[in-house]
Amino acid sequence: MIKLIGVKPTVDNIRIKINQLIKASVKNTGSLTLTANQTTTTISDQNIYSGSKIYLTPLTLNAANETWYILAANITDGQFIITHANAVSADRDFNYIYLD
Repeated sequence: MIKLIGVKPTVDNIRIKINQLIKASVKNTGSLTLTANQTTTTISDQNIYSGSKIYLTPLTLNAANETWYILAANITDGQFIITHANAVSADRDFNYIYLD
């Protein structure tokens, strides 16, 4: 599903969005680091909306060890909140991709 936020879904606007997808000009990836000494991390991304599906890929050993307890919950327009274990590790780094 292609969501045209704030844009009237006309044939021209849909054509433009399809062309952007073909050219891979739509940014649907990012990176994040889980907040140390906290149980949640908020990620802001203007392209995410409440129906997005978030997928994480760990980049560090501490991040890989964390994947057993990560919940990408509270996905809303413009952000998602990750619930995770409280740890002092500052290098729990991930890449993410989201799909509509």
